[in-house]
Amino acid sequence: MDYLRRYVDIVENARNRQVDMDVYTEKHHIIPKSIFENDFVRSMFAALGVASKYSKTNTVRLTAREHYVVHVLLPRVFRNKNKDAYLKMLHASHFMSSRSTAARKGSRVYATLKAEFSVAMSDKMRGLPSRAKGSKWTEERKRIGNPALRGKTYEQIHGKEKAERLKQARSRFRQDKSLDQICGTKKAEETRCKLSQRFISDEWRQKISKSRTGQKLSQSAKKKISAFMRDDKRNPHIDQEIFRFINLKTMQVIEARKYDMKKKFNCTTIHRVVDGRIKSSKGWALDNSQQMDGETINED
Repeated sequence: MDYLRRYVDIVENARNRQVDMDVYTEKHHIIPKSIFENDFVRSMFAALGVASKYSKTNTVRLTAREHYVVHVLLPRVFRNKNKDAYLKMLHASHFMSSRSTAARKGSRVYATLKAEFSVAMSDKMRGLPSRAKGSKWTEERKRIGNPALRGKTYEQIHGKEKAERLKQARSRFRQDKSLDQICGTKKAEETRCKLSQRFISDEWRQKISKSRTGQKLSQSAKKKISAFMRDDKRNPHIDQEIFRFINLKTMQVIEARKYDMKKKFNCTTIHRVVDGRIKSSKGWALDNSQQMDGETINED
C-alpha cells in the first residue's frame, strides 16, 4: 500500500468537503508540528502547499475515525525513510491508539502499533539511564500527590495486575544489590540512620511476628543475614566503642568492645560494668590506670 498516497487522499478529501456543524470533527495538523522543521518531511508533503506549522493551510478538520486512521498511516509513511520522523509519529500514534475505541476493543492495528512502539523504544533507550532518574516532584505536586497516595497500597493505587508487575520489576532491580547500589551511598547512610533510631512498639512487633509466622527464608536471604551478622563491625546495633579492661585475677589488660568481651570471655553482664552498676563480670573490670598498654582483641 502507498501510505503517503492514502494519507494525502484523506487530507484532500477533508479539505474540499463541507461539514455540518452537528458532525463531530477534530483538528489535525497536516504536517505535524513536531516534525515540521524536518526538510525531508516538508519535501514529501510539498504538493499540499503548507506555508508554516501554525498557518491555516496546515490544519484540517477530520472525523474521529479519519483522525485515528491518519495517525496509524503516518508512522508507515516514514518507516525506513526517516528515523526521526518515524519515531515521533510512532509516539503520536501510540498515544492516540491507547485512548481509542479500537484500542479498548483490542484491534489488530492497535496490537501491531503497540508491539512496534515497544521495539522502537527498547532500541532507543538501550544503555541509557531511566528518563525519571534525577527528576523530583515540585512542592505543588507533593502537596497534591502525597495526601492522595498516603497510606495506600500498590494495589489501591495501580490495580492488582499492574501492582504485581511493578513489584516484580522492583524485586528484579534490587536482587543481589546492596542498599548503597540501590539508593546511593548518601541516601543509604541516611536510611540506615533512620532505621536504627526508629521506635518499634509492641503492637508493631506483634504484627511483624504474625506476618512472618510460617514463612520460610530463601537460601539467598539466609546467606545475606548470616553475612550481616558475622560482620559485627558494620552492625549498627553493636557498640563499637573500645574500652580498657583488666582481669582481677591474672592482671591481664586488654582493649576491646563490650561485644568482644561477651564473645570471647562470655561476659554477658559486661555492659553493667561499663555503666558502673557492678564492679566486674567473669573477673573482668574496667581498668582506669594508664600505666601499661593492653593488648587489643581483634575478632576479624
